[in-house]
Amino acid sequence: MYKPQYLNVDRQEKTVMAGNTVYFCKVTTTPLGYQKKPPEKIANKSGRRFAR
Repeated sequence: MYKPQYLNVDRQEKTVMAGNTVYFCKVTTTPLGYQKKPPEKIANKSGRRFAR
C-alpha cells in the first residue's frame, strides 16, 4: 500500500492544563524519513542462458 512520506512522522502532544481544562496543546513532529528503502535493481535475466 502506498504511504505518502508526510504521514511518516512521529507526533508528540504536550498539553498544558489549567485546572481540569486544557489550556494549551502543542504538537511536535519529527520526520522519520522514508518508510522503506527503494528496491534494489534486479539483474536482467532475459535472453538465452547457457549451461556452465
